[in-house]
Order: sequence, then C-alpha cells, then structure tokens
Amino acid sequence: MYVYQAPLGGILLVGDGNKLTNLYFSENINTSFIATPVTKQLSYLDKATQWLDLYFAGKCPDNLVMNPVGSHFCRQVWKIVAEIPYGVVVSYGYLAARVAGVMNLPKMSAQAVGHALGKNPLPIFIPCHRVVGSDGNLNGYSGGLHIKRRLLTLERAYCNGLKGYISDAAMKKLNAELC
Repeated sequence: MYVYQAPLGGILLVGDGNKLTNLYFSENINTSFIATPVTKQLSYLDKATQWLDLYFAGKCPDNLVMNPVGSHFCRQVWKIVAEIPYGVVVSYGYLAARVAGVMNLPKMSAQAVGHALGKNPLPIFIPCHRVVGSDGNLNGYSGGLHIKRRLLTLERAYCNGLKGYISDAAMKKLNAELC
C-alpha cells in the first residue's frame, strides 16, 4: 500500500504483491487502519506513482499492468474503458454498444455498463470518469462527482477542450459545466 499525494488529495494504492489491484480516494476511506507508514517498496507501486505523475502533468501515460478483480462482464467493460484516450469522453450508451459488440450480443443496457463502472477498483487508471450521460451530465463516479469533474477539467485544460462520442449539444453542456 502507498498513499500518493495528488492535486485532488491522497490516493491509496493497493496491490497483490505483483500488480496494482485497487485505488481509493482518501476522503472515501478510513486510513487509520494503516498501522505503519506506507512506502513504495514494490516496483508496481513505483510504476503506478510514475503513471499518476504523468497523468496529473497532462501527459498520456502508457498502459499500466494491473490486476483488477471482478466478474467476466466487469472485466470486459473495464478493458474497453481503459482504451478511452486522455481528453475523450463517451456516453454510457456508446460504451454499452461497444461492450455488446465485443461480447457478440445484440444489445446491452447502459445501466448494466454503469453498474460495472461502479465496481471499477482502479478509477483513474481505468478511466471511468470519461464516461458521461448522453445528455452531457456527469452522472455517477465512485470517488464522487466533484472528483470526476476535477479529472475531466484537468484533461480538458491539457487537451484544449474535450472530444467525444456524445452529441454536440451534450458536449457543449459538459464543457460549460467544467468551466
């Protein structure tokens, strides 16, 4: 375990000894259970902190080796979400259609995709903050909407505006909310 000091507060990084497994925003957990000072003694924690340093500096870090635990369906959703580029947003409906295609299903509900995103153990690394409502609303985020807003605002600033797979009206609404 390691607590990374991000511009939006502490981020607790947890791994299985070989790979990163969980990320928690410090305001959402009770860190008093950590009995000893937490240090980066494992290479995957070093790589995770380097990734976060690049991310918060506005760079597009390479994919990180992670080991998120979840159902087959959740892992499929997370794999697709991990491919959403920095500064790009997609709607839950767009993501649902992509997941349905990968799983060879005729359709998929946006709510099912949203449920899988709510179980994402590695927010930021698996960038579920880049998934928004088709109307441009931020909707949910495990770290809270204020953190989702800050992450998208950061990406918007470094990319000179967000790009995405939502309507022009929804993008205008989203960009206005992030100003």
